[in-house]
Amino acid sequence: MIKKLSGIIMLLALIPISYHLLDKRISNWMSQMPAEILEIFEIITLFGSPLLIVACVAMLVRFFIQTKLRKKEFDSQLIYLFLPLTVISAWILSHFLKFLFGRFRPNLYHIDNLFGFTFFSFEHEMTSFPSGHTVLITTFILSLILFKPKLKWLGYFAILLVASSRIILDQHFLSDVIFGFIIGLSMVILSRYTYGRFGIEISPKKSIHKA
Repeated sequence: MIKKLSGIIMLLALIPISYHLLDKRISNWMSQMPAEILEIFEIITLFGSPLLIVACVAMLVRFFIQTKLRKKEFDSQLIYLFLPLTVISAWILSHFLKFLFGRFRPNLYHIDNLFGFTFFSFEHEMTSFPSGHTVLITTFILSLILFKPKLKWLGYFAILLVASSRIILDQHFLSDVIFGFIIGLSMVILSRYTYGRFGIEISPKKSIHKA
């Protein structure tokens, strides 16, 4: 747990570096991206949309339950809630943080030269930090990998694609995406730790209830 927290702290250190040195420069590059490339990434970014993630979570939970029933394996019912609870918690937290920080989105930087934080804003153009799509795809994929580790590299690639799409489409700055990844990763770690405290181990092959 300590090693994981140390890793998260190191990732957090990238945010101010990106904010001061990279965000504006990368956003300026992305604003000149060819339309053909943007069309491709407009499709890719959909894989991090809330509706699609929620639909995938619902289908996977149903699949897991049916598989267990068919094999007559009866684990703690809480195990089936790990994926939806973790994703929903991450989604709620991300929206609270968006409101709290109230960061200007890249289009306001390009149009009005607005860059930074206003704090406490519900306006869409001022909810850039963190990237919601990155939070959701990271939380969903990393949670899924706990159950299906064979999907690890494919999952990492999916996270990279969706997170990159938010920058390429100039919907978010690099630091927004980094923070979104940190939120998703942290929620998965926290959820797994909480389950462990209640005696439920999240393992690849089988969830074990420690009575």
